Amino acid sequence: MRTSTKVILIFASSCLLFAKLVYDLSTGATQGLNPNIANDAINFVWPYYNYASASIQSGVLPVWNPYSSVGAPFLGDLGLGMLYPINWLVFFIEVPYALMMIQLLTVAIGMAGGADKLT
Repeated sequence: MRTSTKVILIFASSCLLFAKLVYDLSTGATQGLNPNIANDAINFVWPYYNYASASIQSGVLPVWNPYSSVGAPFLGDLGLGMLYPINWLVFFIEVPYALMMIQLLTVAIGMAGGADKLT
């Protein structure tokens, strides 16, 4: 099997996995971001990404976070990864859905990187 076929199959299976987190596949109803599935995304990342999204939409680059303790660097914080291009989805899509897309794309990129190792 060619590598491109493997990548497409892996990406399609990743999409199906993440679709189950957002949609009830039997009824097609949206169930939203489930806090029992994505605790880190809900508790840690979501508030920061909301801040980043609101800052960018108001025309301000979020270099400093005044809401964390007595202030902390924001743009260069490795834990948030705001300089990782896939995380920029939070600037264009609602944050809960952007978080799901970020997770999907990160898993798909990782799987695609290992696709050529499949026999």
